[in-house]
Formats: sequence, structure tokens, C-alpha cells
Amino acid sequence: MFKPPSVLPCVTPPLGRLATCLTLSFFCLAPAFAGPGELTVLSLMPLKAAVNDALVKFEKDTGRSVSVHYVNRSRIESGLHGSEHPDVVMASEEVITELEKAGQTQKETRSALGRTGLGVVTPQDAPAMDVSNPEAFKQAILQSKSLIFADPSENAGGLQVKALLEQLELTSAVKAKTQLGTGNNPVTPVGFGDVAMGVYSINEILLAKGAKLAGPLPASLQVWIRYDAAIVTGAPNLSEAKQLMTYLVGAQAKQSFASKGFEAIP
Repeated sequence: MFKPPSVLPCVTPPLGRLATCLTLSFFCLAPAFAGPGELTVLSLMPLKAAVNDALVKFEKDTGRSVSVHYVNRSRIESGLHGSEHPDVVMASEEVITELEKAGQTQKETRSALGRTGLGVVTPQDAPAMDVSNPEAFKQAILQSKSLIFADPSENAGGLQVKALLEQLELTSAVKAKTQLGTGNNPVTPVGFGDVAMGVYSINEILLAKGAKLAGPLPASLQVWIRYDAAIVTGAPNLSEAKQLMTYLVGAQAKQSFASKGFEAIP
């Protein structure tokens, strides 16, 4: 059985057999990590739907017990410290590279999970929006009454959107009408109709209730966000972690990621 991890407040109902941790503070997260005997995964929040799906299948096929904890970008490194830490970490390519350079993950175990591009999201009942070319995309942003994207400190997609707005010299022009999305699903304000337009990673848009994908970014502006997995240095359950890593590059796991908006790495 999956062991329910700590949450704020420290109570979490199970999702199927998979216990999830929507952790906003390491102080609540750290004591929940299991020691030897229970395979533990630390994952960035944008991967939640795909990882949940993949790990439920993994448990069913192998009989292994897995505890998974979800954190935002700013908390990923904190989650690797302490006397008890996770066996496998799943994060954006940049984060895994940073952890690898710091010796916190085992370089030879690194594997690609998939990639997702950026897209434009609007409320479900909003008129169609043309974002088919760079100029149309730029005008859509300038003409929109409000704009939102994920907090760059928490989300790899948000970091890419911030850079894109700077590249297009739009940062100052849209500053007054821009807000940052935070939390479990930062696209939520668009789904509620509180914001007219958002730019997010496509996998997050597909999960947002009340919102629709107006279209992916034009090819010349598209930014791909790659996610990788690696075994943590000193993983207490090394053999089980290796088994999971083998599973993650297999057909069933790839299907889980594809169904949640992630493409295979070319």
C-alpha cells in the first residue's frame, strides 16, 4: 500500500492507491520520506498527472510500494536533504542538471521522461484566438485585457514564458495586466474566467477545468520543456529505484506521459 505523505494540513486522501503530497513547505514534507524498504519519489508538480498514472501501473505490475511527493521548483532541492531522502527525483532538464553537477543525483541513471511545449489558454466560452504566427501571438497578448503565466520561481514553464516576453519586448507593455499563477494548477484563474488569456505548458492547460487550448505557440517561438528522472545519490532503496527507472523508459510509462500531454524526446 502507498503510505500517505504529509500535506498542509498534514492529511491527504489517497488518489487510487497512490498517495500524493501537494507540499508547499519542506518542514511538512521532510518527515514523510520513507527509509529503506519503501520506494520514494520526489517530483515537480507539473508532472503530477502523468506520474500518478505511471506509478499506479508500476505498482500493479511489480507489487512495489511507492510513495510520491510533489513540490514546486523552489522546493525540489530542499526535498533531497535530511537523514531520510527520496530514491528517485523527477524534474525539468535544467533542475536535474543542477542536481547532477552538485552530486545529488547519479549521472549514469538519468533518463528522459518526455517534453511539452508552450500554448495559449483561454476560458472555455471565449471566442477563438489566432496565435498561429508570431505577429498574431504578439497582438493577442497586447490586446488581451489580462494575462497570466506560472510563477517562474515555482514552474519551469513560467520561467520560459518570462524569457519569451522579454525576447518579444513585451514585458513592460503587459506588466500592469499580468499576474502569476501559483499552486497545484496555476491555470485555474483562466478556467474560472478571472483572466482572459494565459501562456502555460500544454500539459497543464489540458488539465485545467473550464479552460481550452487556443493553440500551441508558433513553431518559431515554441519552447520545449523537457523532464528527466534520475536516482538520488545514496538512495536507500537502490535496487527498487533501478527497477522504477527501467519501467519509466518502457512502453506503458511512455503511454502514461503521452496521454497527459507529453511528447517523447526526439
